[in-house]
Amino acid sequence: MQPDDGHERRASVSAPTRVHDAGRASAKIAEPVQFRLLGPLEVSTPTGGVAISGRRQRAVLARLLLDVGRVVSVEQLVDAIWTSAPATARTQVAICVSGLRRLLHECGLGPGALTTSSPGYVLDVPVDWVDVQVMERLVARARARMSADLAEAAGLLRAALGLWRGPVLGELQGGSMAVIAKNLDERRLSITEECFDVEIELGLGPSIADDIAALVSQFPYRESLRGQLMAALYAGGRTVEALDAYRRGRELLVEELGVEPGPHLQELHRLILGGAALPGSAARNRHLTPARPQRTVPVQLPAADEMFVGRTVALAALDGLVDAHAGRAVAVIHGTGGVGKSSLALHWAHRRAEQFPGGHVFVDLHGYDGDREPVPPATALSRILGHLVEPSDCVPAGHDEQVALLRNITHDRRVLVILDNARSLAQCPLLPPPPGCTVVITTRAVPTYRADTAIKVGLEGFPPEAAVALMRMATHSGQCDDERALSRLISYCDGLPKVLRIAAAKLSARPYWSVVHLAERMADESRRLDELGYGDLDVRADLALGHTLLDARLKTLLRRVAVADPDDLDARTAAALMGCRPIEAEEMLAQLADAHFIRFHMIDAHGHPLFKLPGLVRLFVRERVDDEEPAADLAEALSRLYASCPADPIGRRDPREVRAPVPPPDLPLVDGVLSNPEAWPWSDWSALPSLDGHRPATHQTGVGKVRRDAARPAVSRLLPHRFDCPGGEK
Repeated sequence: MQPDDGHERRASVSAPTRVHDAGRASAKIAEPVQFRLLGPLEVSTPTGGVAISGRRQRAVLARLLLDVGRVVSVEQLVDAIWTSAPATARTQVAICVSGLRRLLHECGLGPGALTTSSPGYVLDVPVDWVDVQVMERLVARARARMSADLAEAAGLLRAALGLWRGPVLGELQGGSMAVIAKNLDERRLSITEECFDVEIELGLGPSIADDIAALVSQFPYRESLRGQLMAALYAGGRTVEALDAYRRGRELLVEELGVEPGPHLQELHRLILGGAALPGSAARNRHLTPARPQRTVPVQLPAADEMFVGRTVALAALDGLVDAHAGRAVAVIHGTGGVGKSSLALHWAHRRAEQFPGGHVFVDLHGYDGDREPVPPATALSRILGHLVEPSDCVPAGHDEQVALLRNITHDRRVLVILDNARSLAQCPLLPPPPGCTVVITTRAVPTYRADTAIKVGLEGFPPEAAVALMRMATHSGQCDDERALSRLISYCDGLPKVLRIAAAKLSARPYWSVVHLAERMADESRRLDELGYGDLDVRADLALGHTLLDARLKTLLRRVAVADPDDLDARTAAALMGCRPIEAEEMLAQLADAHFIRFHMIDAHGHPLFKLPGLVRLFVRERVDDEEPAADLAEALSRLYASCPADPIGRRDPREVRAPVPPPDLPLVDGVLSNPEAWPWSDWSALPSLDGHRPATHQTGVGKVRRDAARPAVSRLLPHRFDCPGGEK
């Protein structure tokens, strides 16, 4: 389908000699330079083609040309070159830019053609020197002329299509360029359909029917093309073939996707079957149907974390899922706030971007945002469709119609959808996903979704080696050399990546501080949460987001556990603190674990789960005790707990039965206990509550007094056994 010669002359786009007015450069350029992206990348001057050495330099130039006159970040240039960027990526990009500046100088362009502008670079040349920009201008002019002169509009569209010279950027299919090329291919198909609409309305349907049929065979699920084929055949008197085209299309949709043709195709079939005249085409007269959705290839991934470390097991699990179930998979990444769920999802998505040429959609569901309500599932689905089709206002309103449209546009391509920050899986609209979709969800909630093509990736705090690597990467050289102090600081942060980054940000901003100094400041538990706030990063605020979602009983249990501070938390301890049956307490512990406010530790010798209270959660909840827990209720709860300690520990074979669920005190619980240590049963010392002897800042609080008073009866019960310790220990 070559452009009509008359139309080609009318839509001539050759660039005249002109003053460079597209940006900051002001030098007069004698001859235009042509940059061609709609095919293999080419650069030419009136004297001939210009050689561009190296794939990396070509990728950088192509990426800059796609956003000519606008800033392209270094991260975008890195993504254009590599799927998995090397450590030297930024340096190599700078080398490529330096080479391009020399090349542009050889083409006669001044130093203002390629400039540095944070956070990247700007290529500032006239837009009519870049074929992609010329194509878009021709299409815009065609649309503006449709109401006045359809023949001229058809010529402009044919001229735009004539700029394609073959597969877009065929030699640059690495990194994000593969998705960009796919998007441009989709753009070409959309413009072709628009051109067919105009030509059918001009009465040229019979002459282009075979061209449309060739594209229908290439894109059999594209209903807009099939409708154009039916209209073109019907206009040429080939009614039987038009009806057969509908029949074959319907069979394909029903058998392969389980959906009926859309309302436009059904109405067209009804009119042809009745021998009625067809309304004007979509080019100028929309009597038959509103604008039809056309597929796009979105490239929406936010930048990946430059200081990503660890998570090799989680990355391998995500890789394995996609390798095994390429066309339809779900991964749910879950864990407490600040554990690095979004960072993992984006790092993996950038690393595997090439495997999703159908596009990458990112939707923040705002499940845990302090100032925004969670995005409803219906809204999320509409946003996803709005990114995958154009124009976005053609997305149907009904849920069933939206699902059918999604199936129709994803069945023959691979699309990655990241649903970030979900409050629960009920907020996620793509479960199960349609064919062609891989869905990655990040959430604090423990997932309940199960399928053969789904996995759950649970994240905990960093192991020591990953935490050390992150701290040293994010701080100045030498700041984190003291290994013992660094180990203490990591422990104070519960190993959580986000909390470690806050500590690292504070050190980085204060190069005169060392990890020893910061660890000493954080050792004071009364100040630790204050130390873990910097700029807009605040651990206390992050914990509060999840805490507000707990019901009143769970908050009460959490407060009492934070005060009692058991080494291991089990249903017996929780039942004593709440004055309820163990089976009820067991359910409450499960809900707290699901919300990541306590952490599963191990199964004891009797098959009962034991939990731990993370240090930062304990400090956060303790801050709220005086305001939220009546002192009398707390004293009663602790008295029940201490009274539940075994009165006669002798003969217990399981050491866990001897070790009651609270750690040893460092201050006296009753007068005289520590003044006569020989009289105390050391093996059962843990049966009494810790008064935070290792946490001096809490000793004078109201909480400490309540615990001390509540402990007196338990001390009295244990004193008779002071010489009956197993093994004769004193």
